[in-house]
Amino acid sequence: MRPIIVTVALGAGTLSVYLIALAAVGLEAHARSAELIVVPGNLVGSDGRPSPRLRARLDAALAAWRSGLAPRILVSGGVEPGERDEATAMARYLLANGVPAGAVLQDSHGRDTFETAHHAATLLGGHGSVLVATQWFHIPRAMLAMRRFGLAPVYGTWPRFAEARDAYSFLREAVGLPYYVFRPTAETGGGHDPTRPGSGPAAGS
Repeated sequence: MRPIIVTVALGAGTLSVYLIALAAVGLEAHARSAELIVVPGNLVGSDGRPSPRLRARLDAALAAWRSGLAPRILVSGGVEPGERDEATAMARYLLANGVPAGAVLQDSHGRDTFETAHHAATLLGGHGSVLVATQWFHIPRAMLAMRRFGLAPVYGTWPRFAEARDAYSFLREAVGLPYYVFRPTAETGGGHDPTRPGSGPAAGS
């Protein structure tokens, strides 16, 4: 019985250390100068507007851009049921808040963070510095994905915004991070040009 107790205690201790370290990476992330700000997608409302969580990410990106930390912002997301394009919604939000069309890069093929990282790396020619704007609990996995595709240095910035579901999201990230360590980069395929400045349906609307 005692070996079982010891094993359980060691497992619980290891898990606790992992979760604390994961939280520390996200919470201690600070915005720094980079070649590109990257905003991963999230839910869009039925009215076509970013959800509060996504809007908070965009506000963090806006703050970094207004501070002169990067000249361009890549908004990357998938297309939800009902043709709700996350990247289009994000681009419109940035344009409405004063970011010029030439500084907004739109990627509607970023169905997950790994694909977003791949497209950011493609845009930068396979190397370069990026600043990821997302929630603190998402930063470790997002930064890892960027590094897997050769981007460095990678920085993070997060909004001071919280929801009840953040606890669940944090645990989900804890499970998802190890998968990103071993996920083959070839899974993302190739040949997709993320975007050009001002392109996409949001550029002129």
